[in-house]
Amino acid sequence: ILASFTADPADVQTIDVNSCSTERLQRHPYLHFEQAKAIYTLRRRNIRLSSPEDLRVLDELTEEDIERISHYLSFK
Repeated sequence: ILASFTADPADVQTIDVNSCSTERLQRHPYLHFEQAKAIYTLRRRNIRLSSPEDLRVLDELTEEDIERISHYLSFK
């Protein structure tokens, strides 16, 4: 089955956590609603997120979660 699937890296887009909505975050397969809401709420507190390290303050995300999603996020 693996031979039937392809992925073009040019089609992969990162999510800008400093400007996206909760809904956009939640559409990521590695994030559920509570995690997306926590990221959005952290950002709304006038905290500009600059790296995945900034997400470590959230109880909703484990170290494993942060490592897994960090490749799909941008911090513009």
